[in-house]
Amino acid sequence: MTTKASLFLAISMTGLGLLSGFGHDDHSHDEAGPNGGRLITTVEPHVEFLVTKDRKVQLTFLKKDNKTAIPPAAQVVSVVAGKRFRARTLTFSKHGGSLLSDKALPKGDDLPTTVTIHLKPGAEKHRAKFHLTFSK
Repeated sequence: MTTKASLFLAISMTGLGLLSGFGHDDHSHDEAGPNGGRLITTVEPHVEFLVTKDRKVQLTFLKKDNKTAIPPAAQVVSVVAGKRFRARTLTFSKHGGSLLSDKALPKGDDLPTTVTIHLKPGAEKHRAKFHLTFSK
């Protein structure tokens, strides 16, 4: 391997190592929501992010016990999921005690995902970033 190739490989691996931790604290691996979804704890109240059988996203706002749902009020939420140029933006509407996405997630596995939440229109935005993985 040439010196240039070795240097490029070393820099690339370092960059990947740094990026792999980006946004890592935006969610908890230890706790699941009441429906088995991922908890987003960067916003109060916490939010359960659940992928339904038809690959839509269901968001449920939770009380402090992380078990009891709070009916959606004036929250404005969007989710961007998918690889760079094939990312899909999902918007949400009220569905029972949760918010449900208008579209399904894009096909594939290991989808970069960004959730943006405004607790009310015009309020400060809260973001959570993670990779959505379907395989175990």
